[in-house]
Amino acid sequence: MPVMQNTHGYKIIKNSPNLWLKHFPWKRISGHKYSRGRVVIFGGKKEFTGATILSAQSALRTGVGSVKIICSKDTLIIYSLKFASALKVEINNIIELEDFLKREKITSVLIGPGLSVTKESESLLKNLLPEIPRNLPLILDADALNIISNIGMDFKHNENIVVTPHIGELEKLTGIKKDYIIENRLSVAKDLAIKEKINVVAKGAPTIIVSPSGETFISPWINSGLSKAGSGDILSGLIAGLSAQKEISILNASIIGVFVHGLAGKYTKKRFGERSMRIIDIVKEIPKSFIDVENYKDGEILVKEL
Repeated sequence: MPVMQNTHGYKIIKNSPNLWLKHFPWKRISGHKYSRGRVVIFGGKKEFTGATILSAQSALRTGVGSVKIICSKDTLIIYSLKFASALKVEINNIIELEDFLKREKITSVLIGPGLSVTKESESLLKNLLPEIPRNLPLILDADALNIISNIGMDFKHNENIVVTPHIGELEKLTGIKKDYIIENRLSVAKDLAIKEKINVVAKGAPTIIVSPSGETFISPWINSGLSKAGSGDILSGLIAGLSAQKEISILNASIIGVFVHGLAGKYTKKRFGERSMRIIDIVKEIPKSFIDVENYKDGEILVKEL
């Protein structure tokens, strides 16, 4: 297990398949769509459906049994036309939502991509979060984090939650100034994870993963081409899809998701360069990244940036 010391004195573990291959959700011949997990993604507003679709596309690439997007009357037709591969369910009020959560067999939930910050979405989160069972993996990303910061909700020390903030969202979650976070991102992420007893995926160069107990893992990938709108939606979809599969914990889903996301970014960078690589090209490289992980030999696909 490669362990490094950073300038602040924290021990950090370099993310590598050697850490988690034994926990990888291998496909079984006897498996079927119901045994491979069910992801539910709360869809964004009609102006931001692209973010939800990116998350759903990447979740489906993890081998999960199904991905279902919760839509409104205004967005159902958009999702149906743009992304036929995902299931959809129209829900327009909290009563319909509560009924859906009671009858649906869900194994992971993703909230945030494309959500937007409105009174309606604030009300949704206030009513929704208490209804989600504590043993269900819950990925909170993007505007879900902004809303939680705005209305002062806490995470109830739920170790099945993972938050995926970039520096701006980390500033809102912690109340710590951005300039300090830039210089001390690892310690800020670690303090948040330990204080709230949640998993934190602090996106950046490099991305840092911290468990509720303070275990800290660092991505081997540094790629400025990933710093584009939609990259985080892909990552949250990967974590949601992996965590939905019963063989894997939400922490390992986060660690693997970050690794595969970075590896797909590496292949995209190789083809198009950091400047010209597009986010949709990263989604297309996810299958190759999973194939390489499944065929991994010690050191074969690791990089040397760190």
